[in-house]
Amino acid sequence: MKKKNILLTVVVAIFITMAVNAQENDKVKKTTISLGEGMSLKFGGYFRTDAFLDSRNNNYSLVDGLIFVMPSAKNPDANGRDINADANMNVSAALTRFNATFTGPKLGTFQLSSFFEFDFSNVDTKTILFRHAWLKFANEKSEWLIGRSWHPFLGPVTPSVIGPAWGAPFQPFSRGEQIRYTYSTGALHLSAAAFMQSAFPSYGPNGKSNLYQRNADLPELTGLVYYTKGNTLFGASADLKALCPRTSFTVGNATYKTNEKLTTVSAAVFAQQKNGLFTAKFQGLYIQNMSEALLQGGYAVKEIKANGDYVYTPSQSLNAWANFTYGSKYQVGLFLGYVKNLGLRDNAVGTYYGYGNNIGSLYRVAPSFVYTSGRFQFALEEELTGAAYGTYEAANKGKVKDAKMVTNLRTSLSAIMFF
Repeated sequence: MKKKNILLTVVVAIFITMAVNAQENDKVKKTTISLGEGMSLKFGGYFRTDAFLDSRNNNYSLVDGLIFVMPSAKNPDANGRDINADANMNVSAALTRFNATFTGPKLGTFQLSSFFEFDFSNVDTKTILFRHAWLKFANEKSEWLIGRSWHPFLGPVTPSVIGPAWGAPFQPFSRGEQIRYTYSTGALHLSAAAFMQSAFPSYGPNGKSNLYQRNADLPELTGLVYYTKGNTLFGASADLKALCPRTSFTVGNATYKTNEKLTTVSAAVFAQQKNGLFTAKFQGLYIQNMSEALLQGGYAVKEIKANGDYVYTPSQSLNAWANFTYGSKYQVGLFLGYVKNLGLRDNAVGTYYGYGNNIGSLYRVAPSFVYTSGRFQFALEEELTGAAYGTYEAANKGKVKDAKMVTNLRTSLSAIMFF
């Protein structure tokens, strides 16, 4: 443990030295490259290195532990000692990112633009990760976006945090293919989108796959309405999703076709207020089965019909987070998150597809500090996350009994150079 603390201290010293030596007058500017025929190009992105130290081992994490979601349950050995109660750390530059924005000529009243972005966080296959790629048509009141981008349910209010989980598991973390339309008139904004899973697929009988949504023959439908005036923003969103977990079922030696679906509804309210250098953000969510977006939950088999077919019931949870930041060059922040598992909509008799069904509640307290100088940024965050593990009771609508809290403290350091 002492060696790990020494190594982390060295990393901190290196980052701070870089921050002190950063040029104060260095401004983030992007050069526009003309491609002719009304086309132009801007490159962007950043180099990023992250170092983190966790107080325990965690199974609920991605990208070599960079994206931390929640702590694992206790895992006692033969002597009753918790195997997961062991600190671990890592250093990675996998989140280094590159993007390009193309601006084209107008099509009628619409300005055309397109964007793509990738990073190096696809560590399992040692290849780049395809993050975003979209085409946009925009005029004074209307905007069409076609391609891969953040899930439209996220809305315009998102937390300002250091951790690359970006507020998960308290808010959704998901990207996918979509067609999104936004209409703006004065301070009022209306948005509707059809969304298809790709990089973040649902859980199901055959593991994680987007086939469950594709076989439902219906895109995920999201609607948003929000109001902006001055430094105030508030609004609401709703999401409708259908899955078809099985296209057939087997009874004895006979196989039969099925199109039994699971339909879920999620909703959110959000608000943001700015006052000088101070910004406050809030979001409250009612969630049904969004485990594909790194949210606790899923769905289970609630009934096996007389003919052998399956019927499903979704998880339900209440999620809330608040985020406060103050400053510019030197910025302090605080993220607070909470999840209450409401169990299933019905009693269950079969398999649960998702994760965290034995977690009764989650919380996170994460103070942060960010120093920015021109193109350079140094960030430090302490992230305390708790998960209350208990007994999942399928016959009691998936309620969790006798839950006990397990916590993880993560110290994160990031050095970023924008270009």
